[in-house]
Amino acid sequence: ERDGQVYFRGAAAAGQTGLDRPAALALAAEYGDRPDDSRKDDPFDIAVWQASGGDQPAWQSPWGPGRPGWHAECAAMALHEFGPAIDVHAGGADLRFPHHAYQAALVEAFTGVTPFARARLSAGIVGVGGAKMAKSAGNLVLVGDLLQDYPAAAVRLLILDRRWDQDW
Repeated sequence: ERDGQVYFRGAAAAGQTGLDRPAALALAAEYGDRPDDSRKDDPFDIAVWQASGGDQPAWQSPWGPGRPGWHAECAAMALHEFGPAIDVHAGGADLRFPHHAYQAALVEAFTGVTPFARARLSAGIVGVGGAKMAKSAGNLVLVGDLLQDYPAAAVRLLILDRRWDQDW
């Protein structure tokens, strides 16, 4: 714990990804894990609890007002809904590291059950106008929207005419 932040030692999770250190550090920085945070013992440590400031959401805790770290929040939800292990850990390729790696590491550390997921499936990322399609980016294109302008058979062909694991 440092300055209202509580960290999980995450170097082992990063090391299990098969990524080299520079690539893993770049992804950690890209997805907001702040590897340059001087409060961490290692750049791959992640916030389990983070201090809140200003208008950020906050709950009282033994470390002061704050909120769960992103990976810890998802680990808690997965553990609550599915238990200590799952058959398939699935999502977009952009979640492979750091998010899914840390989520699994947190659940395994908490429960002692390994592996958290017996299989992993990472789907390709869909882009729109040169950017990743995401709810947070506000650029979602829903199938229902496509069906307003294109026949269902064309939409099906668009979706099926590519490998599931390749970006498009």
